[in-house]
Amino acid sequence: MIKGNLETLKTVISNYNFITLEAPNECYGNLMIDTDDGEVWTDEFCDFTHNEYKVYNDDAIHDVIQDFRWENPCWENMYPRKYSVEEIVKFCKKYYGVEFI
Repeated sequence: MIKGNLETLKTVISNYNFITLEAPNECYGNLMIDTDDGEVWTDEFCDFTHNEYKVYNDDAIHDVIQDFRWENPCWENMYPRKYSVEEIVKFCKKYYGVEFI
């Protein structure tokens, strides 16, 4: 199992929650993971049309929240919301085989 840094994940989730819920409406983010090494980060964008994004040509890089929504379809997950460290840690371990310690 790949090991990720829990303190980094906490910071990344905090950044994601801020940019998604507290920043101006034109700002948004993606919580990303590299399943080869457990690295996590937030891609941040400010675009009124919400059409800005990055393309990663690497099968090991995933948008955690997008995958979380696909695996947990319900009304609560269809809209921006605050994500907890615990639910993302559990999801990453189960879905990607990345354990945060």
